[in-house]
Amino acid sequence: MLRRFDEVEVERDVNSSQVVWVPDDVLDSGWYSGNHEWFDTRGTTWSQAQEALQSEERLLEQLGLLDDSWDEDSELYEEVTLERFESLMGLDIGVASTVSALSAAGCLPFTSCNGGCLGGHHQENYPLVAFYARSQWIPELLEAATEAQVGLVNGDQNSLVVYTGDIHRMLAYGRTLIARRSEFEKLLSVRREH
Repeated sequence: MLRRFDEVEVERDVNSSQVVWVPDDVLDSGWYSGNHEWFDTRGTTWSQAQEALQSEERLLEQLGLLDDSWDEDSELYEEVTLERFESLMGLDIGVASTVSALSAAGCLPFTSCNGGCLGGHHQENYPLVAFYARSQWIPELLEAATEAQVGLVNGDQNSLVVYTGDIHRMLAYGRTLIARRSEFEKLLSVRREH
């Protein structure tokens, strides 16, 4: 059965003065990630983000998680787990669309975890994605978080963390970011002009 993290208190409180973009000369070194499995998702397109969202929705449907029933011992679970690595770039079900959408929006995700909502041992206690963003992005990121009913707070080392107690809400955040594509495109185009 899909694990929910009802004890997670969702907050949307970001101090923009603590949000700092990673300097270009540091981006390629990867020092900021602290994640040995990190891979660079910069350059992800909006259509790739949409594909990740559709893949997650399809995988959740195949697992029966749209109605909260599943069997970790089933052959279908093994098939879907293998498919996950192909269609979701090896990311956990429940966070891949958010990682992809944040990347397409010009942010830099550096760690993500579904918190073990499908069972097994995981690094985090609930679903989250930690990422870097430019401070000008914060209003759009916060509006999307409010719409999707997820938390968004300052993280370590000038980063941000989007989190929730339910992976369906995390998919909603990815979906909301994709729907706001034109607003992020405006921010990116202003950034390119300067």
